[in-house]
Amino acid sequence: MDIVQKIREMAETHLKDPAHFVVEVTISKHKPYKVSVILDGDQGINIDQCSELSRALSADLDQGDLIQENYLLEVGTPG
Repeated sequence: MDIVQKIREMAETHLKDPAHFVVEVTISKHKPYKVSVILDGDQGINIDQCSELSRALSADLDQGDLIQENYLLEVGTPG
């Protein structure tokens, strides 16, 4: 399993509303790495939900040591 898929699965485990979903996960090729997680939902996603996922996912990434280098985590919506 590649790291993008692993991050997607980690993010999905933290989504509390079944109507929310991960649209895309990307990792830049330049250091410091930028990990972008794009979310959406049937009724949209608000900033508090993005922040909550960002904190949880950041803790998972640090604990799992998936990215050895410094990284910037960005969680947002397509709009």
